Amino acid sequence: MQVLLNTWTGFGPPAGIGHYAQQLAQALQQTATDEDHIHIFPPDELAQLSRQLTSPLRSTRAQLSHPAMAKPMVRLVPRSASRWLRTCATPIRDAFRWTLGQCLRRYCRRVHAQLYHEPNFVPLCWDLPTIITVHDLSPLLFPHWHPDYRVRWLEKHWPRCVSHAHHILTVSQFTKTELTRLGGVSPERITVTYPGIRACFQPQKRPDARRKIAKLGLPTNFLLYVGTLEPRKNLETVLRAYLHLPRSHRQQVPFVLAGKYGWGADSLLELLATTGVQEGVYHLGYVPEAWLPVLYNAARALVYPSHYEGFGLPPVEMLACGGRVIVSDLAIFRETLGPHATRIAPNDPDGWYRVLYRIVVQHEFPTEPDWNAVHWARRYSWQACAQLTWQTYKSPPLAIPLAA
Repeated sequence: MQVLLNTWTGFGPPAGIGHYAQQLAQALQQTATDEDHIHIFPPDELAQLSRQLTSPLRSTRAQLSHPAMAKPMVRLVPRSASRWLRTCATPIRDAFRWTLGQCLRRYCRRVHAQLYHEPNFVPLCWDLPTIITVHDLSPLLFPHWHPDYRVRWLEKHWPRCVSHAHHILTVSQFTKTELTRLGGVSPERITVTYPGIRACFQPQKRPDARRKIAKLGLPTNFLLYVGTLEPRKNLETVLRAYLHLPRSHRQQVPFVLAGKYGWGADSLLELLATTGVQEGVYHLGYVPEAWLPVLYNAARALVYPSHYEGFGLPPVEMLACGGRVIVSDLAIFRETLGPHATRIAPNDPDGWYRVLYRIVVQHEFPTEPDWNAVHWARRYSWQACAQLTWQTYKSPPLAIPLAA
């Protein structure tokens, strides 16, 4: 079978869906049989051209996101100008998608693809039998957490995506249930394929991890958040609870945020601009992949107060490193983390304050690795995800050749 997987979302500094596309592509290549082949889009020549065109931008981002930086970014564009830019960006974005779709369509023909896998909801072309991956339904259920263009795009194409899909993959049983209950999709058309944990996420000797952190000028005893800074992540609730702790204790156990600003982060940006290192809050920006295991192993606990998730990769990565995890009390975290997390209602600032007080002031949480949590996280394997994905590719109805 000749399968084409679109990994464009993983190009450049990847977020959740980008990580999924990248890691799945590698695992599919490693588990393919002699009769099967996975073709990756964009091909090498298109990827190399894009790198050449965007290398100055990536260099600037790397400088802004260096882990040693702790000062929050400031608004460089007025709100009125920002709205104007977003309006102008819509036709440009649509034209880019159309052009990318044309490139993908030609590549499908070139490699004689029989099946197309789109890991980011909406296919770039509709010429082939298609597998789509649905990570969560938040753009449709909670549109106020997403930019208007993304919501309109999904609302426009979602019915066609569901009807056209040969099969649908979800990254959790929670998302499958949501898709069946709210999206009206038959459960027989949905397969759960949990993402995996990369081998680099494992326990390290804590003194070694803290020495590496100290070389960057960062504190060696801290709370950690990893992920995009956006409204859905509910960071303001937790940060305001943290800022009510005694200042002397905050300076001893600061709160480190590792992630880039996302859409709608204006109020969080303003909060960080009034706090900063002097109040115990460090913002690192986008952190290179190699530093994440070090951060996980050095942190006292990972704090992940999200309102809604389809899987939530950072908490599982933290478990794989043997660390302590504090998350919102959501069904998805009961599924993915089991008993290995402390859960607080997302909209309970008093509850967040109490658990932060226990860590920062009373030092209740243990610092040695939780080996039961490490064992639990091993159930999430990219090899298992790839093998189940290959089974789904080959499930009836059979893929058909691309029409001329």
